[in-house]
Amino acid sequence: MPASQSLTLAPVASFAVLVFAAWQGVSTLGDTPAFNRELRVEAPYGGTRPILTATMYDTAGYLYQMGYGEAHFIANALMQGADLSTITVDTMREHTARAASLTEASLAVNPASAHAWQLLAESLRGTRQPEPALEAFRRSYELAPYSSSLASRRLRFAAGQGEDVVSDPQIRVGIERDVETILMFRPQQIDPAREAFPEIVAAVEARIPSAE
Repeated sequence: MPASQSLTLAPVASFAVLVFAAWQGVSTLGDTPAFNRELRVEAPYGGTRPILTATMYDTAGYLYQMGYGEAHFIANALMQGADLSTITVDTMREHTARAASLTEASLAVNPASAHAWQLLAESLRGTRQPEPALEAFRRSYELAPYSSSLASRRLRFAAGQGEDVVSDPQIRVGIERDVETILMFRPQQIDPAREAFPEIVAAVEARIPSAE
């Protein structure tokens, strides 16, 4: 190909690349709640925006945030000044079931989110599905065995399962890791774990002499 013809085609090729990149960007953004209203869901406190508005550009993150809002709708209701006397047990169950449904939708988009698996575990327990809840709990541990942001939540969940949960080898190891994480990074939060799992906390403290 002559050099002059090559130079003539260069701007055309560059323009084609720009057009493709723009189309790709629009296509990708079109699959997010920020640009696609069909992907939006109603929040328990009204509107379709999550607390973390940046997740409007991330479908999995958006669905997780909306599910989290459903799971903690009482706290949201307090912030909105709602009358808590109108909230019934059935209402709580409906919101918990919706939290589970939204979290499952989030995991369908991003199954590698340890936070979403933990939220699913909490929601399934709230809808009286203990076995699926434990399976989701195990997935959270598998994906993020050491997580400072999940440690306290997972220990609260484990404590709510009773003493039998400690007999599960995988979960026991997870509890030990979470206790270690809290002792190392958030020692002021260890008291609930110490009350729920005194032997485990004592054993971990023995391995970490400097932990107080």
